[in-house]
Amino acid sequence: MLLGIISGIFITRILGPDGKGIYAVFQANLDFLTFFLGLSIGNGIIYFSSSKKLSPEKLAGMSVYFLAVICLVLAVFFLLVMGSRFKEVFMPEHYDSLFYVVYLCLAFLVSTINTILSSLIQGYKLFKIINAIALINSVLNVVCFPGLFFLIKIYHIHIEVKEILILSLVILIVNTIITYYFYKRKVDLKVDLNINYKEVVSPFFRYILVVYIGILVNFFNYRLDIWVLMNCSKDMKSVGYYSLAVSIAQMLWLISNPFVNVLLPYLAESNSSIRITRTFMYSRVNISILIIASIILFFAGRYLIPMVYGSAFKEAVYPFEILLVGLFFSSATKPLGVFFAAEDRFIINTYSNLIGLIFTIIFCFWLIPVYGIVGACVATNASYISMFIFTLGMFLIRAKGYNKNWFLLKKEDIKEFGIMERFGLMKEKKTLK
Repeated sequence: MLLGIISGIFITRILGPDGKGIYAVFQANLDFLTFFLGLSIGNGIIYFSSSKKLSPEKLAGMSVYFLAVICLVLAVFFLLVMGSRFKEVFMPEHYDSLFYVVYLCLAFLVSTINTILSSLIQGYKLFKIINAIALINSVLNVVCFPGLFFLIKIYHIHIEVKEILILSLVILIVNTIITYYFYKRKVDLKVDLNINYKEVVSPFFRYILVVYIGILVNFFNYRLDIWVLMNCSKDMKSVGYYSLAVSIAQMLWLISNPFVNVLLPYLAESNSSIRITRTFMYSRVNISILIIASIILFFAGRYLIPMVYGSAFKEAVYPFEILLVGLFFSSATKPLGVFFAAEDRFIINTYSNLIGLIFTIIFCFWLIPVYGIVGACVATNASYISMFIFTLGMFLIRAKGYNKNWFLLKKEDIKEFGIMERFGLMKEKKTLK
């Protein structure tokens, strides 16, 4: 995570506000292709392989067919994009030439291959290898982009978005080659191309369709504002300021995400009563830390952003301060979402994301054309706050009859949290043995 932040800082400093905005749009476009056309195939491979409901050899064979279909779809996508208004809506002005469309297609194809290989490795629970691959990728990024930054400073080289996209693609290809090496060395499945539709294809795609819908809704909830801001403002600097402000404010997720990872196994193994009381306790601890972190970030941001990213990004400070409100509520929602996941009520989280998307659509198209970057910040906050209110409301209904204190930290919370953390660590060590 730290290495990713470091490489992101240098990419931002190399590109400046305009370039940062253009780069953010291409990242959003690549994510769109990955989520929309990728069909969450990685989640399906991991689930069916680890649960042994389908043989890994069959999953590998189906992945080959999937890649063949993806190549055909990409060819159709390429022809449609080059001859339609897609470029005007989703790609920045002057950055919609053949090169950029080819880049998106290649990056998506390589990313899909990477996802399939990684998922097949994860299906065998080889998490050390997955972590090693992720670390190697982070090191590649933190060597290449800071190295490029200092080369620019020393030799006065002129670098634009095109060169950064090429370097990103090269790193992705190298990472995929490394992933393939570990796959051949540790897994190396015999690909079974004899795929039965009823026994393999149908259950596989029935499963990933549910996951796919949730992920797609979540994606548009988080990314729609970038495209609307780009098309309404026609100012890539605003997109650059906004994307940087969002990425920094999302550091609050670094607080709540560990809570999510710790909370899920505890809740999954607990009965209903303990599950509710533990969620209340974790929520209080999470919110108390979030309040402190948000206050520190609010006052430190106006100094740290220009110092770390350069004076050219001082305009990102005000959007960052606005977005802290929404990201606070987004982070506060996460433990509540885990509660419903532990109760096997994923539909509550899907409804929450749908409500957030509705608010995103309404406020984006209402506020951004008038208020620009500030409107985008308010739209994001409205989405996160609406999701929090709905999820909290559903949780309090479920916790009827219990103490409703979900935000004021109690003295016994600290002691109980410490005991649970130590118990979790001891349990993990025993499992490893």
